[in-house]
Amino acid sequence: MPKQWPPQRHGSALFGYRTAVADLFTMSRDSCSAGSTSAIVEAIALPAMELARVLGLSGPDYERRRQDDMFSRAQRRTLVRLLAVIERAQHVLGDRSRALQWLRHPNRALHASAPLALLGSNAGAERVYAVLMRIEAGTFA
Repeated sequence: MPKQWPPQRHGSALFGYRTAVADLFTMSRDSCSAGSTSAIVEAIALPAMELARVLGLSGPDYERRRQDDMFSRAQRRTLVRLLAVIERAQHVLGDRSRALQWLRHPNRALHASAPLALLGSNAGAERVYAVLMRIEAGTFA
């Protein structure tokens, strides 16, 4: 199935894409232009403190960067990865509230780390995405 980015928008959710782990990181590398993060932050719709933690920022620093749309390239890539993983979790687990609950709670397959805590790096996001793919395939409960 061909890569489709940005995915088709339907309301607040993103649908219509299946992607391999490699495509996820290609999207995060290619889809980040300065000034484009406000729509991504809005689509993620997580509390500011959770986003700040994923980005490695303090609360006030996150708010300042969000208001001025002054995230670094690495932070924009992290936001794109976060959005893609949230939407994938939503697709796999059935709804947004279940996906967010899964992302916030420690997971044995991730060595007792909460998936959300791992999304600040490519390696962590790849591990989370791999667990989601295993859940979808039915090889992991």
